[in-house]
Amino acid sequence: YPMAVVSTRDEKGTMRFLDGDGMLYNGRAKASASIALPVVNHFTLDIDFANADSKPLFKLIGWDPGVPAGKVKGTLHHTGEIFSPKGFFDYVSVETGKDVLGRVKSLAGSYDLEGELLALRELKVRTEKSEALAGGIVDLKYHTLDLPIVMKTPDLHEVTSPYYEARQGEGEFKGNVTGTFDDPMISGRATIIKAAIEGYPAEGITADLVYRKNLLQVKDFTAGDKSGTARLSGTIAFKDAKALFDVARPTWALQAVLKNIESERFVKIFFSRYSGS
Repeated sequence: YPMAVVSTRDEKGTMRFLDGDGMLYNGRAKASASIALPVVNHFTLDIDFANADSKPLFKLIGWDPGVPAGKVKGTLHHTGEIFSPKGFFDYVSVETGKDVLGRVKSLAGSYDLEGELLALRELKVRTEKSEALAGGIVDLKYHTLDLPIVMKTPDLHEVTSPYYEARQGEGEFKGNVTGTFDDPMISGRATIIKAAIEGYPAEGITADLVYRKNLLQVKDFTAGDKSGTARLSGTIAFKDAKALFDVARPTWALQAVLKNIESERFVKIFFSRYSGS
């Protein structure tokens, strides 16, 4: 977008553009730049922007976080021959989607693009109730992720709705997001307190999990209270899933060891029409 600028040229041939002020993706931006002349083998760029549209702005750094349309403020700095921006961003949504990504209200952090590798640091993600901290590397050439993450929520329903409504509790997850853009893998350990699944209460749940869109691997799941416990392992498939956290219509392949648990009520979590003891 056009900007009002002041340009100068020094004795080395460097052209400088100072105090640019104008529009950037329907927001405002102030910019300064320099270009080495007559051979353009080095240039600098500094932009402070505010209220810019999020979709094209994130595209500028080569990354689509999958959150709703919003507005972004932040900075972009580059120096060198090949465009390699770095800076920080602070995003606020202006729309709300139907799932957990669609419920993201804010997203902030710093970025550093070197070649095809985008480093994200101190990434803070918030919904109305939940928050996550992350950081790591996004490979834009091979479309892969490597992001350690810690997530906390006082309401599991916010994370799983609308795909699974009958889950309650306060949760924390520590692990990693890896894999590809199209099929990311979330692996780590989940801890849930004040838990209830299909109305079945448990004081606490801990689980080591590996989750992809179509498959959840349960390596060590323990649930219960002082009076009884249940331990599970195995897999749960979601063959019809269209997106992460779409856990409707599961296919169970689990082994369970129960201690002082009302078996019929417990089994009905997975098979609602079960009757037995």
